[in-house]
Amino acid sequence: MTTNVYAGIDIGSASVRAATLDEHGTLLTVAEHGINKVEYANAPGFVTQDAFEIWKAVKFCLKSAVEELKAQIPDFQVDGISCAATCSLVVMKLSSSGTDLLEPYSVAPDKSNPSSNVVMWMDKRGNYSETLGFSHPRLGGAFNPEMAIPKICSIIESAGDIQVSKLRFFDLHDFISFMLCTNNRIETEGFSFDYHHLDDNEIGMGIDGSLKGFSKELLASFGLKCIAANDFQMVGRVEKRLKHKEHLPIPYAGCRIGKVNPDLAQEIGIRSTEKSHETYVGHGVIDSYGGWLSTSAAFPVQDGLASVVAGTSTCVIMTRSDSKSIEVGPKDGLWGPFLELDKGLGVYEGGQAAAGLLIDQIIKCHPAYPELQSIMASHNTNAFQALEYVIEHYSTLHKNNFHYLTRNMFLYGDVAGNRTPLNDPQMTGSFIGMGTDNTLFDLASRYITGLEFLALQLWDIMRNFEVEKVVVSGSFAKNRRYLGLLAIIGKSIGHFSVFESHHSKHEVARGAALLGRCASLSCNSIGESLISLMKADKTIAFPVEEVESWEQTARILRAKYEIMLNMMESQRTYRHMIASSLENPF
Repeated sequence: MTTNVYAGIDIGSASVRAATLDEHGTLLTVAEHGINKVEYANAPGFVTQDAFEIWKAVKFCLKSAVEELKAQIPDFQVDGISCAATCSLVVMKLSSSGTDLLEPYSVAPDKSNPSSNVVMWMDKRGNYSETLGFSHPRLGGAFNPEMAIPKICSIIESAGDIQVSKLRFFDLHDFISFMLCTNNRIETEGFSFDYHHLDDNEIGMGIDGSLKGFSKELLASFGLKCIAANDFQMVGRVEKRLKHKEHLPIPYAGCRIGKVNPDLAQEIGIRSTEKSHETYVGHGVIDSYGGWLSTSAAFPVQDGLASVVAGTSTCVIMTRSDSKSIEVGPKDGLWGPFLELDKGLGVYEGGQAAAGLLIDQIIKCHPAYPELQSIMASHNTNAFQALEYVIEHYSTLHKNNFHYLTRNMFLYGDVAGNRTPLNDPQMTGSFIGMGTDNTLFDLASRYITGLEFLALQLWDIMRNFEVEKVVVSGSFAKNRRYLGLLAIIGKSIGHFSVFESHHSKHEVARGAALLGRCASLSCNSIGESLISLMKADKTIAFPVEEVESWEQTARILRAKYEIMLNMMESQRTYRHMIASSLENPF
């Protein structure tokens, strides 16, 4: 008997993962492959990747996951596939040789690296997010440098060597879908699209500021009238001829947008028998939504649930049924509500631009890092666990809770700008409590204050919602101290419970595979696809009592929350004071 299988692709900041699921939502196989990013010493703020390096990693992971599957299941077929990826922007151009292939268009400074054609989500080139002057509550009040529109403005302004109309801009998940369906060949006849499976997107805006979805009127107001010309031909996508002249509608997540190219299907071996078979491609999402889909499958009731995907950055997804959707003002810095992901659901997103990025900087830039590396090597463990050894040592030595030992150290960690609640890219990090200590104690102290900041700011993002459950996935889901801090905040301040995801770092790939399942079944909604899986995941709340001296830590965190808000406002006040001083002559 043939087993129905679904595949999902997760493209993160540093690696690509592919996962396969059975029809019950059980994770069968996972494969992973690293990808590179390039930062430029002569051009601060530029961060690029290579789309074809990413694509090769995708094919490698799919092939590896399928090969492993063949050892488990003698006869299977991959019925559906989808992709969840970072909100990076892929830039291609029409072939200079006249073929029907697209070629990379370099977005490196001075076009110095021809294959660097991905503007990474963390890239902050130019100041277009400020100069565009666009304000809307669905985007947290204004454009953020991480969004597609400011990036495109910068690219078009500097595209002096090419006819702009030859460029094609893809949201990264759309680029992977395009490659899956076409194997990089521009097709004149696309898949017969089902118009019942898309949102009209009458507001004419992209989800989270993605490119696809913006109307002609808005694009023209940004100086991007060219993007909408000829049926939005510069917006890279699979679905064609959607018959909407003023804006691009957005297909619901997981709805069928195409089929895997037969040559590609043979190359990656997505069927274990020789019979002919078609694999449907489901409309993809930004990676955080993949994590949300996977973790939310354990909870039949979505209201009151916050899904936290915590890795290099942190994204938090909160939902309301359509009838309960609330309008959140620009001051809250939340993106949404987005109604284009699934029928009857209003989705909000907030986040931290630097989570793992902050912790990496704290650890790797400290003078005691080589000593920590020695501990990591001798114990054959990672930095987090090595720091726990250090924390345990000093807690025992001083006979006190380490959070008490660092009670007078305060870190504000927006080292990559603030996404929520301020939507202020100029925010930076600051630290109070600096002394002459360069030992492991100081390193552990800064690490602890970094985790405290991330947990407290996450609560600040969620506080306007009636959050009852917080489920954490991503690399931070394995950090027990981080989960413990969230659990303490939930019990003492926020009145929510914290849940650790079952599949932690594989949740995004699993969520993408669930979208592949949705495409295969041709579901009317994601909820319809997930309803049979609601009992598949038994999730247990993180026991706050597991945290040593949690009540003492709770009192410290309560005060540090107010201090964090004060540090945030003080930084903005100081910037204003300097700006005012420079404007006023002696």
